[in-house]
Amino acid sequence: MKKKYFVYTLVILTVVNLSALGTLVYHRFKMSASHYPHEKPGRGLDQLKRDLSLSSEQVARFQEYRQAFHAELDSLSAQQNTLRQQLIQELIAASPDPTRLSEIVESINRLQLKAQKRVVKHLLDIKGILSLEQQEKFFTVVLERFISAGGPGKYSRGD
Repeated sequence: MKKKYFVYTLVILTVVNLSALGTLVYHRFKMSASHYPHEKPGRGLDQLKRDLSLSSEQVARFQEYRQAFHAELDSLSAQQNTLRQQLIQELIAASPDPTRLSEIVESINRLQLKAQKRVVKHLLDIKGILSLEQQEKFFTVVLERFISAGGPGKYSRGD
């Protein structure tokens, strides 16, 4: 019986760690210094505007999509953090309820899936306002950011 709970706890902690890693990457992307190290923090969007040669109309639509995207992801992240706290509280309880643990993990997974789908929708929204040449440049920057996800200070809100 102890082995079963150990394996179950190990699976839960793995899922929690993966979710936490996703949140960490998101927050680094959102709050850290620009992808361009010579720039001040928060300047990634300005650099992206220049790199893509965005028109004023594109910039307006870009910012509109960006604000809605970050508001939703901030909300999902806050919900995930609340669930992680509940998970920890249940895990440290004298008699953790396996059913409750499973429910919490499933809720975290649903939020993570929702966040991933929202990221894809956001990228498609942005793609829709860019020319083919701009799309190529934009997705090159996005790919570079995904590849360098482990490095500090690599992210900005320049999407």
